[in-house]
Amino acid sequence: MSARKSFWVLFIFFLFPLLVLLSHQSQNPVIGRWSSSFFLLLLAYGGWVILWLFFALYVQRWGACFCLYLAGIYLLAFAAVDFVLGYRYFHSMIKLKDHPVYHHTLVPGIHHLHISENSFLDRRYLMSVNRDRLRRETEVSLEKQNGLCRILALGDSFTEGKGVNDHETFCSRLEEYLNADKKNNRKYEVLNSGVDSYAPVLEYLYLKTDGIRFNPDLVLLFFDMSDLANTNGYLKRTVWDQEGNIIAVSPQRQSWGERARRFITTHFYYAGNWLSRSLLAKQKNNAIGRTPEEEIFQFALAADQKPWEKEWKAVEEHINWVYRFCQGRNIRFGLVIYPWGFQVNDSEWAEGRKEFNIPQNYTAPADLSFMLQDRFKKEFPVLNLFPSFRSYSGEKLLYYKKDMHWTPEGHDLVARRLFEFLNEDWAKNL
Repeated sequence: MSARKSFWVLFIFFLFPLLVLLSHQSQNPVIGRWSSSFFLLLLAYGGWVILWLFFALYVQRWGACFCLYLAGIYLLAFAAVDFVLGYRYFHSMIKLKDHPVYHHTLVPGIHHLHISENSFLDRRYLMSVNRDRLRRETEVSLEKQNGLCRILALGDSFTEGKGVNDHETFCSRLEEYLNADKKNNRKYEVLNSGVDSYAPVLEYLYLKTDGIRFNPDLVLLFFDMSDLANTNGYLKRTVWDQEGNIIAVSPQRQSWGERARRFITTHFYYAGNWLSRSLLAKQKNNAIGRTPEEEIFQFALAADQKPWEKEWKAVEEHINWVYRFCQGRNIRFGLVIYPWGFQVNDSEWAEGRKEFNIPQNYTAPADLSFMLQDRFKKEFPVLNLFPSFRSYSGEKLLYYKKDMHWTPEGHDLVARRLFEFLNEDWAKNL
């Protein structure tokens, strides 16, 4: 077969995928029927097909080697663009690093972050992390001034405030509400120590290692359904002393293959997306609510909690560790239980839940939140936010449509309810 015929065959071969791409309908179209990221891919692949058309027409004039040379340059150019996009939108979002005691922690600095809401990572927000690895624009003095009441918030990415700016987090809003209240004669600081994917076992280790240095008057632990599943993973990496006390949850060592995969998924946009989706497809099964790493949704979708009694006891024990640690140092302690979007109603987190195979008209069991509330309410104050979220009647959404976290409105609801909680009798003498 001549070089010209070979290039014509390749042109036809590359043309069919282009037709398939043109017929694609994105879930959240921005340009025509496509999302912005898919449109960029379409342009890149369309350019590739046009390039092979020129090769088929002029290969005899230019020569097969020169055509292949141009094709190589085009691929390198696409890889460079893919790398720039990936570095800009993925690598720049790395805000965590390993920690030898409590597995992982935040990286100090100002992080320019994104989440996907309507299209291609379109919800941008700033996240400031101070030198003490708290989400806060200002530094915190370890020496507490007279008349200052300091509240330390322990939790995961909801507490951290994923998806919202610094001033929009419920910790920041609560601090504003408390200091604006004319009935309070004290000044308040609400310290946000929330970290993505934390669970009570890590929060306990953080509190006894670093959090206690801030000399808090009150510690609030924020609990959600992911804590049950995440705890299982962390317990596999726990380190105990000779007396049977937990002293660390060690970070996982990555193999060279895992490091290479991580590099691709954090430095290349399209190649990283393809690799992530390929790995996800291999690990997923047809069971409702399963994810590649943990069965986060399995227990939250079930009315019968008996199969998870072992996990519940582990989480309760870790929360009690935090409580007893605070009790031994005359620090007030409170537990806050809050829902995910699918546990509120059909409108919240409407798009994102589909990726986890949550049924369209699913209604979460009403008693899930009260189970944990009933187990602890005799020992320390418990704030159950499920009723507050379910009774909300405002026009703005409390959760993002695609991302699972709270919107600024959701954070404000939490802050207002916490303000009421802290004005109850149990907290009068903080």
